[in-house]
Amino acid sequence: MSDKYKIDVQLNPQPIPLGDKVISGFPVASHVEGLMRLEVFENINCRGIWLEIGYREHGRGTTSENEMVQQMIYTGNLAANQPVEHRIDFLIPDQGPVTYHGQNVNVDWFVRFRIDIPFWFDKRHEYPFIVLPLAFPSRHDAYQFLGVEMPR
Repeated sequence: MSDKYKIDVQLNPQPIPLGDKVISGFPVASHVEGLMRLEVFENINCRGIWLEIGYREHGRGTTSENEMVQQMIYTGNLAANQPVEHRIDFLIPDQGPVTYHGQNVNVDWFVRFRIDIPFWFDKRHEYPFIVLPLAFPSRHDAYQFLGVEMPR
């Protein structure tokens, strides 16, 4: 089926300087912005396209997935030579969680597009992105952002 269409997702992570390195990602409390473009080469019988945004906690035990967005962005069959575009704009909660890869647990964020095919396995296309903690130039700026008084 993947020869019937081509899907392209562009997310626009922010370059964030961290010491002598630059990390690309999205800080908590920021917007994940991007564009999905689907080019259809042959007609596809489907119910529509779902957008799913969330994070997955996994490690040595059971995998848990928390979808924060699940919405149908296109309904009906996909017609050949009629591209589908959708703008992605999602506000990451200010409490995170942030992307994390540890010894026993990992947290990974994703944007997923799912083509809902009746009576068959749905086609899923997942695009990971990194959520970073907020970085402040000073402790004073951090306390000011949180709206609490700085201890003396």
